[in-house]
Amino acid sequence: MALLAEVGIESLSLRRLAGTLGVTTPTLYWHFAGKQELIDAMAVSAMSAMQVPQDAGVDGVDWVEWLRCLARESRRAMLAHRDGALLISLSRPSSRQWADVEGAIGLLAAAGFTPRQSMIALGTTAVYVVGCVLDEQQRSDATEAFTGINVAASPLIGQAIQGGINPEDRFEDGLEVIVRGVGTFLT
Repeated sequence: MALLAEVGIESLSLRRLAGTLGVTTPTLYWHFAGKQELIDAMAVSAMSAMQVPQDAGVDGVDWVEWLRCLARESRRAMLAHRDGALLISLSRPSSRQWADVEGAIGLLAAAGFTPRQSMIALGTTAVYVVGCVLDEQQRSDATEAFTGINVAASPLIGQAIQGGINPEDRFEDGLEVIVRGVGTFLT
């Protein structure tokens, strides 16, 4: 993870990691068959700091707050690492992560969702979070996407971006749209 922070995911390689660790590249192949396995392991490590309740629907934790917590914790975990969203988007789920998804589907199913609806809710939320963090990590200011816009010709866009775009607020607003949309499965 330290090498990722130093060089970014584009420059990360088993050869470079071996040099940093002072071992030979074949030594790393004992642990990782290739860069993909390294990325997969790093993604698990990056997301391991998440603290999401495992008891939605029990002890006062409802599915809405649980889904919000999952999204916020995922965002926090990705933002904690250089190229965190890119790392997650390039990784493949591990067997442990599939077990977590199975548990999450069970939590949502206990709240009244079908397994398919649960998977849609989780997948949509995950893609949203990765997209937001990817954008946030690629730009120093979300407002820069609107650089050069003629606000006289597009006054509504001008009003929408007046004062800049706070990434936290933008994330929370979009998360609310997703949570409300997920809620329509129950009506």
